[in-house]
Amino acid sequence: AKSVAKTLAAAVLLFAAHCVSAESDSEPVSERALLLVHKSLETSLANNALVKNHNFTVTYTIVNKGAEDAVDVELRDDWPSVSFDVLSGSSNNSWPVITSGQEVSAVVVLQAKTEGTFTSSRAVVEYSHGAGEEQVD
Repeated sequence: AKSVAKTLAAAVLLFAAHCVSAESDSEPVSERALLLVHKSLETSLANNALVKNHNFTVTYTIVNKGAEDAVDVELRDDWPSVSFDVLSGSSNNSWPVITSGQEVSAVVVLQAKTEGTFTSSRAVVEYSHGAGEEQVD
């Protein structure tokens, strides 16, 4: 049985970027697109350990909690090729639109090639609030 997914990075609200961009216009932040991003890792080994030559799965889940659609959404995450082989999927994904209330996900299966410690960074998500709007990252 697979072990329960271990969260690598807590859910990240891109709220600060919205506050900065909302200062220049009268539209409240709550009426804009607001993406909640979650990155999780799962292995079939005890304690979700990452072990050289064993596969593991990284799942990225994005939910639009705002009232507006998010457009031109891009997700990027770094898994250095010197340390990891990508077996399937991609950690770089894009969606033309994530509508209000919609949830999307992307999955990448990797294999560790080296021994040692690796700290996964946060994934980067960039998007616009709507057609012609400024980009948020």
